[in-house]
Amino acid sequence: MGKKMVQSRAWAKQQLILNAALEVLYTGGPSAITYRAVAGKAGIPVSGVSYYFPTLVELVQAAFAHYFTLLVSKITGNILSGMGESRDLKLLARLFTDEIFARDKPSLLPLYETLLMAARHPELYSAATDAIAQLPRAVTAGLNSMEVPESEVLGPAIIAIIDGFSIRGIQPGNHTPWNREAFQRSLEFLFLGALSGR
Repeated sequence: MGKKMVQSRAWAKQQLILNAALEVLYTGGPSAITYRAVAGKAGIPVSGVSYYFPTLVELVQAAFAHYFTLLVSKITGNILSGMGESRDLKLLARLFTDEIFARDKPSLLPLYETLLMAARHPELYSAATDAIAQLPRAVTAGLNSMEVPESEVLGPAIIAIIDGFSIRGIQPGNHTPWNREAFQRSLEFLFLGALSGR
């Protein structure tokens, strides 16, 4: 068997494990990720998981990084595709809103649990911390490509608004509506503020 074939099979096995770990993460949060749970979801022996990810920290980090890579790729791809050659910031705000409100609210809980875990133990979860930084960087790069002024400031600000609305939306007993219009208007105000500073 050739080297490329072996590498291809190893990559496919890792993707299978990471996708299984994501399913476990979505339903039970980072604490639910165990070798047995991921192996059961992937349909492979426990030893097959531990071979590629010798520690659970490595497995959680890899799953989290995988999640963010997929998320960034999907959000930025859809927004850039929707914008085309347009520089209309109201359209940009609507496309961002479409992407954020397409996310299933219950699936956000394990995301923020993992963020907190990385914040509590940054020395253990450096790869997760690096993955977290992907989204603001991608948003800033996308804004720059559309020549939106103050992109370096707007990128992190957009992420902060997303986090704020998301956390409010998943709080139990929270009667504040998961308000799509308020979110879109917040982005429009941000963009208008950037334009006024030109």
